Amino acid sequence: MTSLHDVSMRVASLRRAGAAALVLLAIAGCSPDTDVLARVGSQTITTGDFEMMARALASRYPGLPDSAKAHLLRDIVDRELLVQGALREGLHRDTTFLDTRRKVEEQLLRQSFYDQLGATAVVVSQAEMEELHRWRAEERDVQIVFAMSKPAIDAALGQIRAGADFGDVADRFNPAGYTPPKGDLGYVQAGMLQQPLDDVIRLAPVGKVQGPIEAIGQGWFLVRVKDVRKSEPRPLRQEGPLLETILRQRKQRAILVKALERLRGDYQMRLAPGAAQSLIAYVVPPSLQSQAPPPLTMQQSALTLASYDGGVYTMGDAVDDLRSGGAQKPNFNLMPSVERWIEMRALERAALIEARRRQLGEEPELQRAVRERMNDYLLQGYVTTHVLERTSVTDSEARAIFERSGMKPERLHDARFLVVALRDSATAAQLAATAPQTEGLREAVSTAALGVPVKTQTATYPTENPMWQALEGPLTAAAPRGYTPAVPIGGFWLVAQLVSKNMAPQTFETLPQEMRTAFVNEVREEKRSLLLATLSDSLRRMIPVEIHWQRLKHVAWPTPGLPTMEG
Repeated sequence: MTSLHDVSMRVASLRRAGAAALVLLAIAGCSPDTDVLARVGSQTITTGDFEMMARALASRYPGLPDSAKAHLLRDIVDRELLVQGALREGLHRDTTFLDTRRKVEEQLLRQSFYDQLGATAVVVSQAEMEELHRWRAEERDVQIVFAMSKPAIDAALGQIRAGADFGDVADRFNPAGYTPPKGDLGYVQAGMLQQPLDDVIRLAPVGKVQGPIEAIGQGWFLVRVKDVRKSEPRPLRQEGPLLETILRQRKQRAILVKALERLRGDYQMRLAPGAAQSLIAYVVPPSLQSQAPPPLTMQQSALTLASYDGGVYTMGDAVDDLRSGGAQKPNFNLMPSVERWIEMRALERAALIEARRRQLGEEPELQRAVRERMNDYLLQGYVTTHVLERTSVTDSEARAIFERSGMKPERLHDARFLVVALRDSATAAQLAATAPQTEGLREAVSTAALGVPVKTQTATYPTENPMWQALEGPLTAAAPRGYTPAVPIGGFWLVAQLVSKNMAPQTFETLPQEMRTAFVNEVREEKRSLLLATLSDSLRRMIPVEIHWQRLKHVAWPTPGLPTMEG
C-alpha cells in the first residue's frame, strides 16, 4: 500500500537535501549533452547533479544499485516537475515569495562573507586537544563581576579596592539573571568559558582580583578565583570530540570578532546619539502594559539609529528585526545591551554591502543554494494547495480500510477479579511483585499484614467507573490468576488478581482512538499519494520531460560503509 512516506521521497527527502546544500545544478547547458541524465522543461539534471544527490540520499534508497538509481532519478524529475508547476502558477511573483527570496539571499550572502574569512576552515590539532585536556585536570572556584561598559566596570573595581565585598559588588552590577548570587560560578574547568576569560581564570592567583577584562562583543569582567582543586577529567579518547568542538568554536569566534571589528572601522560604523534611548522608549512602555508597540509613523520609521558607509540603520529596520525573530533580542533594561544590539544589526548590513562588493552573489554555489531554498518554498506552497488542503477523510473511508485490513482485534468485555487499594506506592509495588509467590491476593495481603480488605469485583466494559477504567489495560493483558502491576488512581494504588474474563471482537467504532486515528491517517496518505501522482501526470502533459535511462547505467552508486566526499 502506498503511503505518504513513499510520496515524501519525491518531495521531503529531496527538500532536506536541498537545505543541506547538496542541490541540483540547474543551469542549462553547463555540461556536455552526454552528461545530461534528464531534462524537465528548460532545466537539466546532469550526472554531477545526480551524484551529489546520491551521496546525500543513498541510505534512503535500499535495494540493488540499478533499482535505487532509477528510483532516485525519478524522484528528482518529479520534484523538478512540481517546481515547474509552481512557477507556471506564478507563485514566484507573490510578494511574500519575493520578500522571502530577498531575506534568503541576504542571509546566504552574509554567511558566504563570513565563510570567506576562514571561520569554517579552522583546524584543531591533536596537540591542542591534549593541552586543553591537561588543563582540565584542575578546576577553579570563580566569582565574576560583569558590566557592558568600561566606566561601569571601573566603578565596580573602585568599590572593591575601597573595601567592598566582591560578591556584594557583583550583586549590584551584574544584570539580573546573568549569574548566580554573588557572581559565584562555582568550580569551572578550562574550556567552559569564552576567551579571554577562560585563560585569565586558569592563570589567576587565588584571591587576587583580575581585570578589567574586555570580551569583545560581550562586555567587561572582573574575576576572582577563590580556590583551586584537582579534577579528574574523562580519558582523552572520550573527551576528544568535546574538546575539538570547544577549540574550533573558539577559533571561529576569534576570526569573526576580528573581522567584525575590521568591518566596523572600514565602514566607519557610528551609533547615532540617543539611538538606544529611542528604541527603548518605543518598545518598553507598551510592554509594561502587556501591549504591542503602536505602528511607527513615517517619521519614526526613518529615524537613524546607526550609520555606516553606504547606508543607515533606522528605527523601522530595528522594529522589523525585532519582529522577525532572526536575532536574539537585547535586554531592554540595559542600555549598553541595546546599543550593542543596534551596532550588530548595522554591522550585518555592512557585511552585506561588503559581500556584494566582493561579488559573492555571483558564485554558482550560492546561486544554487538560493534556488534550492526557494524551490523548497515553492514546493511547500504548491503541494499544500494542490494536495494537502484537498485531502479529507470520512469515518466510512477509515472503516473500509479497517475492514479490508483483515484485523480482528478483541477488547475486554467483562472481568471478574480480586482487588486491593493501598495508599503507599512502594507497598503496592512490593505486593504486586510478591503476590504471584502465594496462593492468591488474599493470602498475599494477609502474609504482608497490610490490614486492608480484598474485594471481589466484576466490571463490564466500556465502563464509567474511573477505577475500572484504569484497570482495563492491565486486566486485558493478564491471564487468569495473573496479577496487574500497581495502578495509580485517585490517590490510591490498585493491585488486582484476575479470576476470569471474556473478550469480544471490536468494531471500528469501539477501537481505541489511537487505532482509529491510524486508519484515518492511512486513508489520508493514500489520497495524498494519488493526488500527487495525478498532479505529476498532469504536469507531464504540459511540461516536456526527457530521461536518458541508458546513461544512468554508467553512473556509480555510493557503496555503503565506504568514505565519500561528504567530509
